[in-house]
Amino acid sequence: MKTFKNIAALCMALLCTSGASSFANKAVTNAHAPTTDNCNCDNNVLKNPSFEDSKTFDGWKGDGEWQVSTTYDVCGNRAVALDGKGKIYQDVPVAPGTKVDFSVYGGVHVNKDQEFRLLFYNSSNESLAGADGENIDFTVGNGSSLRKYFLSAVAPAGTAYARVEARSVKGGDWIKMDGACVQLTIPAPVCCTVNKLSNGSFEEYKLVGDRKVPKDWNYSNNSNFSWDGAFAVCGKQSGLLTGAGSFWQDVAITAGSSATLSIWGGYHEKNSQVFKLQFVLSNGDVVEGDSKALTKSVSDLPKTSNVGLTQYDLSAIAPSGAKYVRVFGSSNGNYLKVDAACLTISVPVCETCNDNKMTDPSFEAGTSEWTKAGGTFETSNDYVVCGTKSGKLTGKSTLSLEKSADPAATVTFSIYAGVSSVNGQKLRLRFLNADRGEISSKETPVTKIYSAPAVGLQKFTVSERAPQNTRFVSVELVSNGETFIFDLGCLSIAGGTPLPVTLTEFGVKKEGISASLVWKTTMETNSKEFEVQHSSNGKQWEILGVVAAQGESSVTKSYNFLHTTPANGNNLYRLRMIDQDLTFAYSRIVNENFVTEESAVLYPNPSSNFMKLKTVEKIASIQIYDVKGIKVKDFSPSGTDIDISSLAQGTYIVTFKQTSGLVTKQRIQVVR
Repeated sequence: MKTFKNIAALCMALLCTSGASSFANKAVTNAHAPTTDNCNCDNNVLKNPSFEDSKTFDGWKGDGEWQVSTTYDVCGNRAVALDGKGKIYQDVPVAPGTKVDFSVYGGVHVNKDQEFRLLFYNSSNESLAGADGENIDFTVGNGSSLRKYFLSAVAPAGTAYARVEARSVKGGDWIKMDGACVQLTIPAPVCCTVNKLSNGSFEEYKLVGDRKVPKDWNYSNNSNFSWDGAFAVCGKQSGLLTGAGSFWQDVAITAGSSATLSIWGGYHEKNSQVFKLQFVLSNGDVVEGDSKALTKSVSDLPKTSNVGLTQYDLSAIAPSGAKYVRVFGSSNGNYLKVDAACLTISVPVCETCNDNKMTDPSFEAGTSEWTKAGGTFETSNDYVVCGTKSGKLTGKSTLSLEKSADPAATVTFSIYAGVSSVNGQKLRLRFLNADRGEISSKETPVTKIYSAPAVGLQKFTVSERAPQNTRFVSVELVSNGETFIFDLGCLSIAGGTPLPVTLTEFGVKKEGISASLVWKTTMETNSKEFEVQHSSNGKQWEILGVVAAQGESSVTKSYNFLHTTPANGNNLYRLRMIDQDLTFAYSRIVNENFVTEESAVLYPNPSSNFMKLKTVEKIASIQIYDVKGIKVKDFSPSGTDIDISSLAQGTYIVTFKQTSGLVTKQRIQVVR
């Protein structure tokens, strides 16, 4: 590479002579009229753009006999010129997607393919696609100004820097050049639309004393973290940490979830400014996830935002036992400017369980599927395995879930579980007959302490084959005390003695004072009969009659049975479906309520002040409701006289709860 020469006197002589000769041979047209506007170039990123530093050509590189001139200067007091072959160029760090506008004043005496070029290179100095060049076709005369040329392109993917260049490949004539300008247009950032962070762009504030602090963000004691109007990437505000300190925000997360953070930051002077993703465990411990040290000041190139902040991307997977993901920023001094923090969380796909009998295996809908005896049962976000919630049992208690099961069925219950300390916690299967009497049980102890390494829950399983006469299985979580946490359960019930029939419908309805039972089957294999059973309380059942089955059928068959003497109050019905080999299964239970005149036990009706009760011995309590369903009296009778003098005139419904569990009702009329 040849050294640039600063020989102003020689340059002046050469340029004037050469310029006169060129101008004499070639006229200047209106299209190529000299440009006389000034060199205002806002935000120019080039060094020494008008070549005023004539001694060192600061910022420029090249080869050939480049010379300094004052004859063709457009901006300032100097320009440069090349006679013969050579080039001059300057590299500017540029991020992909940045629009680069290159303008420069230039001219020639004779056009010999001299040109200005805008090029792009990657970090390995390999040329990338971009704007090519533009021939310098403006001819200058003695003392004439130069013409302004303009090239523009968007930096392609992989760009590390843009190069602006003037060159003459063939040589044999001059290039005159001045007033180079490169302006960068940074693409607008894509602002967060789905953000797990609150106030991620710092648009809202709260007052702490007389200081405005970004709302929903925590900060260290004595930390000067404030709401700021400068360096805003998205919206109009940003966050500013002045001096040493930190700021953070916690967001609920489940173990195995992926947290991804995009956040913009910058400083004036580097002093250990850093962004982090951390995970807070249920016991309060903090586990490091990902971190990015800030590497650029707000004035460094290449810029990735028009305000000078740089985008940093962090990602990490929540470890077992994680309760929160923490977005954290800190500095040992100087400034940390932050904006547009965007956090997304991807929940892992839960384990699948074929034909799971649990309708809410991860407790996302609450606790309604389970029955509790003792202690406290609630949903929690501690040690979650799947979804956003887990189940939490505290105190001495039993949690149960009952499902139908046939004899010889294989029942398997698995669930992720852990305890604060071991105190008799276990999984249990209890096999029950038709009257809910226990036939047998199987248990598996839970011994995983969730706070011990590896932190979190462990999968436990209990499995057993249902014994003869099984009708139901009760799945239970049992604890003698302490805290018992569990999530992602799976209950499978496979095989067992098949039903003798496929029952598609079974119902009951009133026909006068009788109960009409109707059922349908779509498939019968070796079926013998249907035993119709009745109960008033669901515990003691009596056989009302037997209906012969089809035996073998693959089409819809309809059956019916009329119960002519239903009890006053609630009547429960079920079918015992019996096969030829005397194996059997029960249908679901249906019910119908009967209230007849014979059930009326208060008289006279209507009445004004007092009514009499036919019998006291069987009545446990009496409730009286108005026609809107509002309870107006609730008492246990102590005698046969019932005082209704406090009731306003009108119609009322009286409910009698008998000691046997039977409930009957009567409509009465109060007159005044």
